[in-house]
Amino acid sequence: MVTPVNQPILNAAGQQVGTDSNACGVYRNLGYSVVDQETPAVVIQGPSDVAIGETFSGFTGTGSAPSPLTLTIDLVNSPQADLLDTTSLAHKYPTCLATNENQSFTQAFSLTYGGKTFPLSLTNSISMGSFDGALADNVTIKTH
Repeated sequence: MVTPVNQPILNAAGQQVGTDSNACGVYRNLGYSVVDQETPAVVIQGPSDVAIGETFSGFTGTGSAPSPLTLTIDLVNSPQADLLDTTSLAHKYPTCLATNENQSFTQAFSLTYGGKTFPLSLTNSISMGSFDGALADNVTIKTH
């Protein structure tokens, strides 16, 4: 978890997320690889036109729920951490999160390749923001 005060939000590759370089709040970076269902799992490499979709459900808290997003990823040139994701709740500095300003929701993923969409077995339960004045960005990863 990162708690920027008058700093940009950066993804796991060190690139600024969004246009605000003066954030105040919390964020966490996550990285995912696409793997098969074997035990042990094997990273899938080769396709360069795979779309990963994310959806959100069970939203509670302040503000609005995150919008669904679809990204095309390249499993040829970035086989480790194929997808970078940043969860954040922040304001433009000097405004910071108020006490008990927080959000909770579940994030789910799907993969589209060759015109077919497949639900992925991973979901995240995310809870982030200010809880009784303590900053947190908790992610519980579940596989089904």
